[in-house]
Amino acid sequence: MDSTQILAEIELSQKLDDQGEVAALDDTKYIIFTAGTRLYALLADDVQEIMLGSEIHYLPFLPPFVRGLINRLGEPLTVLDLDYLLQGRPLQGKAFIILKPHLSKMALLIDAVQDITRVPATSIRSVAEGSQGQDAYVGGVFARKDGDVILLSLEHIIAAVRKAVDVTS
Repeated sequence: MDSTQILAEIELSQKLDDQGEVAALDDTKYIIFTAGTRLYALLADDVQEIMLGSEIHYLPFLPPFVRGLINRLGEPLTVLDLDYLLQGRPLQGKAFIILKPHLSKMALLIDAVQDITRVPATSIRSVAEGSQGQDAYVGGVFARKDGDVILLSLEHIIAAVRKAVDVTS
């Protein structure tokens, strides 16, 4: 899915929202994307934009999952490598999901956006309570025809990044 298709999909969904022709209220819109070999999802309401091909400016003395900074309209954004955080291997992606500023001045390094879709709340399976490691960043899982999609918990990811950066400061 290229950026033109993504924008068209967003515009169509906004028109449908405005006209009240959307499915049941318990459906939530998610952005589905790849990072490494896995499919992930974020709430579409948490995403400001998707950016392609920005140069990452390295910052020393930070954990390896904090790749550096990108410049978005003159504003620096911290780049988080999701594949490194969750799988322990650096991602070579060139796309970024920019989070809304009220959440964090952060961009998530990804490979590509796959889809923007609505998912019924009843389709989301939970993960074990009190999980450690990677599972601590997972808010749930739902199935698609192309495999399971891991619903990320931005709250836990942002907290982990802040903690790691504060420790290294």
